Amino acid sequence: MSTNQIREVDHVGVMVADLEAAGRFLSDTFGLALEREADVAALDVKARFYRCGPVMIEIFQPNDPAVAQRALGGAPALVEHIAIRVESLPAALSELGDDGVRFLHDAPVETGPNLSAYTEPTTSAGMMFQLFAPKEG
Repeated sequence: MSTNQIREVDHVGVMVADLEAAGRFLSDTFGLALEREADVAALDVKARFYRCGPVMIEIFQPNDPAVAQRALGGAPALVEHIAIRVESLPAALSELGDDGVRFLHDAPVETGPNLSAYTEPTTSAGMMFQLFAPKEG
């Protein structure tokens, strides 16, 4: 993907087993301010975003405890993805697809005011990236 597509790293996404406890730690221990909360229906998670300088830390908990248990394997938290804001999501997906990167969903998913696509880690050096841009229109 060309660097002119990349606007910025927006946030680091951390899956947690206990959203309340993780939120208390970020606010009480690090003094980070809660910037926004979201119920992301398309991904079936509850999320909170805490400002940490120019980047945010997103903590999220799957609504289905079995999903959280499988993904976390008993751990209290796991860094799950790095979110990159792109200039044009269709162009970024096309460029990455040409480079052999595959995505978890057949089409971008709604994540609040944005459309997002998540890379399949086996095709993106073992890491998951969330690429997103504001919804058009």
